[in-house]
Amino acid sequence: MPKLTFPVFGIAIGYPDEKPDLKPRLPLKTVHFENYYQEPDQKLLDDYDQTIHDYYAQRGSNNRSETYRHHILHDMQVSPKKRFQILAVLKKQGFFEN
Repeated sequence: MPKLTFPVFGIAIGYPDEKPDLKPRLPLKTVHFENYYQEPDQKLLDDYDQTIHDYYAQRGSNNRSETYRHHILHDMQVSPKKRFQILAVLKKQGFFEN
């Protein structure tokens, strides 16, 4: 990659070989904010945890027993190592140079 570039996200484009079950999503108002941040509604998160748990248990493939918050907590426990790696790449790309 050229200096001072860093990929922010990747996206796959195409058509699946099978018809996957659609994963339930949080309402947009709970994940999208402009110029402010709002604490999430705990009742809404409780309900979504149950919805995701039911979805994972009932879907056609890759069944598991997990809630939304369990998944987020797991990712947060792994991410410090990943963040350290990202910082090294950012420095290599020329960010943080005086």
